[in-house]
Amino acid sequence: MHLSLFRRTLNHFKLPILLSFSWIAVFVVIKGFNGYLEVIAEHYPIAITMLFGSMVAGGTPLGGGAVAFPVMTKLLGYSPEFAKQFSLAIQTVGMGTASFFILHKQIPVYKPVLIHTMPAACLGVLSSLILFSDVFPLVVLKVLFSSFLLFVFVVLIKLEYQPQKQLSHSSINGTASLIGFCGGVLSGLIGSGADMLVFAFAALLLGIPLRMAIATSVLVMATTSLVATAYHFVVLSGENQRLLELLLSAIPVVSIGAPLGALLCYLIPHRLLLLLILSLIMTEVLTTVDFLLQ
Repeated sequence: MHLSLFRRTLNHFKLPILLSFSWIAVFVVIKGFNGYLEVIAEHYPIAITMLFGSMVAGGTPLGGGAVAFPVMTKLLGYSPEFAKQFSLAIQTVGMGTASFFILHKQIPVYKPVLIHTMPAACLGVLSSLILFSDVFPLVVLKVLFSSFLLFVFVVLIKLEYQPQKQLSHSSINGTASLIGFCGGVLSGLIGSGADMLVFAFAALLLGIPLRMAIATSVLVMATTSLVATAYHFVVLSGENQRLLELLLSAIPVVSIGAPLGALLCYLIPHRLLLLLILSLIMTEVLTTVDFLLQ
């Protein structure tokens, strides 16, 4: 029985494991074996952070930025701008892999929301990066990030005790586009947001089941992160070398962690999934309160 379970699990993760080793091989070619080990030794806290962050990204509506942004700004001493760039870049890989896993395993997504929020979110994140990059101070971004997570907390609690509504197709198009655009703007400021807003819209206003809403939000955030990361590397440049080193240490872990999160979201009981998400949110909010009180 245990051997059969192991084989089924391994079958789920053949592609992520292959991708992870492929990334390692690419990085060894770029840096050399010793150079790659030096990068890992220097930036191992990021790899550990993103092991959990990628599972959050693949299996919840919070995105990897919900872990990466607060840990990098509050514990590791990185600037909010750099933490945002890293969050978007690593989500491109992690949530991109999770998206492929969702599509490959035919995990249900809600296409009407996906079709309208995805392009709007991409437009929103580009607008945000062009107009608001490096404008807001550290404390404002931290409070904005925590406030938004608290909003998701309230949405999840309300979903648990409010009867689900019937889907209304007549007003999805315009509202979904607006939600996607606003989520993209938030993503350009704090490294995530499109996923959370799309999730809240799909689950709370349309009554889409929790798992389907999460899978839909993962696909939207993966695309948004890809567009934002391409803009960062092509237009903004900035700390690209430093960013690449952090990505070298985290990408192999993320390639496995994100699909694992997507699989766990699909398998674990609804109440346990909800409890895990709420616990993550409250931990982040409490650390922000502690920061403000210091």
